[in-house]
Amino acid sequence: MSGMTSFPLPRLLADQWGLPDAEITAHEGGMTSQTWIVRQGGARWLAKAVDAERYGRSFTSGLAAATRVTAAGIPAGEPLVTLDGTSTVELDGRSVALLSWVDGDPIDVRTPEEMRVIGRTLAGAHLALGKVPPRPARPTHPDRPTHTVCPAHSGRPHIEPLIEPDIDPAGLHLGVRPWIRPAIAKARAAVEALNPSTLTWGPLHGDPSPESFFRDSTTGTIGLIDWGAHTTGPRVFDLASAVMYAGGIAAAQPLIGAYIAEGAVPTDEVERALPALLDWRWAIQASYFAYRIAANDMTGVTDPADNEQGLADAKAHLAPPVIRSYEPPDEPEWIRCRAVAFLDTCYYDAVEPRKPVEDEADAVIDLIAVDGDRVVAILDVAVRGDLATIETICVEPEYRRFGLATRLLNEAFARLVGTPARTLDAWTREDPEALAWYTASGFVEEYTYIHVYSGYGSANTARITDRREPYGPVIVFAHTLREHEEQARAEFDRVYVCRRFMQPLP
Repeated sequence: MSGMTSFPLPRLLADQWGLPDAEITAHEGGMTSQTWIVRQGGARWLAKAVDAERYGRSFTSGLAAATRVTAAGIPAGEPLVTLDGTSTVELDGRSVALLSWVDGDPIDVRTPEEMRVIGRTLAGAHLALGKVPPRPARPTHPDRPTHTVCPAHSGRPHIEPLIEPDIDPAGLHLGVRPWIRPAIAKARAAVEALNPSTLTWGPLHGDPSPESFFRDSTTGTIGLIDWGAHTTGPRVFDLASAVMYAGGIAAAQPLIGAYIAEGAVPTDEVERALPALLDWRWAIQASYFAYRIAANDMTGVTDPADNEQGLADAKAHLAPPVIRSYEPPDEPEWIRCRAVAFLDTCYYDAVEPRKPVEDEADAVIDLIAVDGDRVVAILDVAVRGDLATIETICVEPEYRRFGLATRLLNEAFARLVGTPARTLDAWTREDPEALAWYTASGFVEEYTYIHVYSGYGSANTARITDRREPYGPVIVFAHTLREHEEQARAEFDRVYVCRRFMQPLP
């Protein structure tokens, strides 16, 4: 019965569900719950416990939604009712339920077809749950406490939230980073301008991450589990959550198209509402991880860095670094950013103590991405005649995955208009992420050769020792043709294929 700590689950199963001899094993659970696998007599369930005060209401209503979705043919982990006919039991401050087991493995959101599976399944769940009247877009019930994602001040005047989950703007946890309150206020204003009461409303899953969609490899059936964040609101808010996990609107087009094709929401409504509700979904994410950081809540994670990463992901969408031109006072930060960004690449020792000056260039486009006073990404382009060359491009490790390199490149494309340049090229080595980015950005590999470093590596590696009096070489950086790659790799420890990537400019 590992994972039980002091929680009396065996007694609860016996008294409330009539399972006195159940086998209980710990399950990995989630970031808001504790879970166990329960077996008895060949049957299997998932026991789930959540904080009753924070999540009990949505947990109970989510179980009712899961029952309806299951009845429509989408396995959703509906609850096994207790001997008293209830879906949950409260004990020791936790709300506990015993859920039907859903067979399968999580959907892989990285492929277009899997995205379409998510879109179709989410739309099917929405259609099964039906519609509800929209919440009026006006203040109501001024004496009711605000329903918030995180604990908030209660008993104070407020207006009814436009959509739930809501965020209490006075919540102390929002002060853990200075950017959070302004970003949330901006997202709220966009939702207000949207007027959510004009949208299609219904019961929602609340957090349709890829891990919530299960495919049974035997039957091919797709399930949708984890209804603990269940709420009621615009259906596009649920779609926005799925899009957030899939990488954003541009990346999630297969998912969005499949959802629309099922008829849950009209195309024009999705186009109008999705950007604002995606921002609001990221605002919810920011509030959630800000609370976890403020409260040192480690439920579902093993390292505080996981909570920090969740907040960083929200910041990348809500308050991303600013792209602007490089200025001379930026030089210390430019040097630091380049050194840090290159450290885990093939160019780890290509350190510059000063920013290089491209004196012979006809034009120079030097761009940086700035987060506060910190330079976090760089793109330098030099134009020589009809050729533009990327001299430096790099992104600090913690700012990768957020499209900064692409934003910098797009800005460079815009600034190259009007210059003599007709081709943009770049030289790089063997880092897989860099090669994938160049290919995805429209570049084509045009030429390769070999870089060889002598004097690095093990003691028995080959050495280039030709002397030029009065000097004897110790470390040598050499070039050779690609046809000598096999020989070079056999002789030297540090060998790279250097590649030239090119693409025509408009």
